[in-house]
Amino acid sequence: MKKPLIGIAAIAAISFASCKKNNLTVTAPVIISYPEMAEATDPALLMTTSTGVKVYNGGFGSALAADPKDPNVFYLLTDRGPNVAGTITNSIIIGKSDFTPAIGKFRLKNGKLVLEQTIELKNNAGGKLTVCQTRLVLAQPARCPMI
Repeated sequence: MKKPLIGIAAIAAISFASCKKNNLTVTAPVIISYPEMAEATDPALLMTTSTGVKVYNGGFGSALAADPKDPNVFYLLTDRGPNVAGTITNSIIIGKSDFTPAIGKFRLKNGKLVLEQTIELKNNAGGKLTVCQTRLVLAQPARCPMI
């Protein structure tokens, strides 16, 4: 009977000796205030049509992720590129078949999203992906020129 009690006492002594008091400091959460709306500044010109219409690369926003390390940095994915509704139900016409979808790194400054970096989507060989090559338009049928 004494042997089990001695074993239990030894385990208890080791357990208590190995415990340390943690001196954790609790900090108040940082409260971040975002504007109700932010717009991208100076979108890049993608092309000018034969009739003089300028098409800008302002299509970031198909997906959004906040940077967990910096509350003022956001990553946004472009859409499929310039397109218009087609004459066939639920179809679209791709206006720039060599458009390369990209991820934009934006910083919020004075209520504006400022593009800091563009990360183009690429294939395994390192070549640029284009919207028609990747068939990013599978959600809706699209007309892409033969490339």
